[in-house]
Amino acid sequence: MLTLLLLSWATFTIVAQDRNSWTIHRGNQQLQGSRDFHFSTRSKLLWKFQTEGNILAAPAVFDNILVTGSSDGNLYGISLQGKALWKRQTNTAIDAPILIYNQTVYAGSLDGRLFAIDLYTGKILWEYQTEDKISGSANWWQNGEKAQIIFGSYDFAIHCVDAKTGQLNWTYESDSFINGTPAINEGQVIFGGCDGFLRILDVESGKLKEKIKLASYIVSSPAISTNKAYIGDYDGQFSCIDLVDQQINWQYKNPRFQLPFIASPAIQENKIVIGNRDGYVYCFDKKAGSLLWNFRSGSEVDASAVLFEQQVLVSNKRGDLQLLNIENGEEIWSYAIGYPIKTTPACMDKKIFVAANDGGIYCFGEE
Repeated sequence: MLTLLLLSWATFTIVAQDRNSWTIHRGNQQLQGSRDFHFSTRSKLLWKFQTEGNILAAPAVFDNILVTGSSDGNLYGISLQGKALWKRQTNTAIDAPILIYNQTVYAGSLDGRLFAIDLYTGKILWEYQTEDKISGSANWWQNGEKAQIIFGSYDFAIHCVDAKTGQLNWTYESDSFINGTPAINEGQVIFGGCDGFLRILDVESGKLKEKIKLASYIVSSPAISTNKAYIGDYDGQFSCIDLVDQQINWQYKNPRFQLPFIASPAIQENKIVIGNRDGYVYCFDKKAGSLLWNFRSGSEVDASAVLFEQQVLVSNKRGDLQLLNIENGEEIWSYAIGYPIKTTPACMDKKIFVAANDGGIYCFGEE
């Protein structure tokens, strides 16, 4: 069913996320979308890098190299000054968010291939073929010297492959498409699917531990904190699931209208924030599920928020970047790019990198 092309492999060095890196589109394995520093309200557009197609692939940053994919079929390595370092043609659109792990770039394509690429040269190290497109980011798991890359596909399956060689370790087949990114937490793989279930797998074996019915479709990714999973669904419902008791703790639905949650949630201490296609950004009390505030963005919010210290960075399909006060949802900074933004920005200390549908990567920071 699955084929593997092994070309070569990278030398692995264990690295940790720091203030100057953003190696997965939600910030960490638990997909929490949070950083422990401020974004300056004096920030301006510093540069723009133009690709030849639309960008749906959320960028990632490590060791002063920004990586993104484009519908033009290329993966791009870009310096933090906005200069091209390398370009790798894959002959298919790259829409999945980028993962950088141990100096290797992992990127999924619309023809169902997962590419492993050298961060510094753009050389393809190996390819792994699934049976349908890959739209969500890969995640990683390591036990001792054994490192695995875990990702979903529209072939209904979660795939776990060796990070160094691309050799298949296990697959788990669900009942429909898998659109989002699986979270990894305490030996578990947690993900939602278009069959409406949140599933929990054993990370070692890929065996199902539990599945919980939430909705008709789930296209967003879960965020995990203190053994709770938080996830939105296509029916306009936002849920908190206890991963120990494997039960729903609380749920929220807008009483007036229920439009889809495409974005994924972001977590900071006792607050959780998520955007919706109704054009609002919602902030909840993480424990009780009570609505603390909402902010009218002005357009559909498919891009996932990022939380800084006391700040919320959101973007919408009109092309607005908006920085909010996390305590009350008031806008404190904004910038109109003017083209739809559908992906999570890559956020590092003093700079953020935003991908838009005009094929541009925009860098914001202080001069």
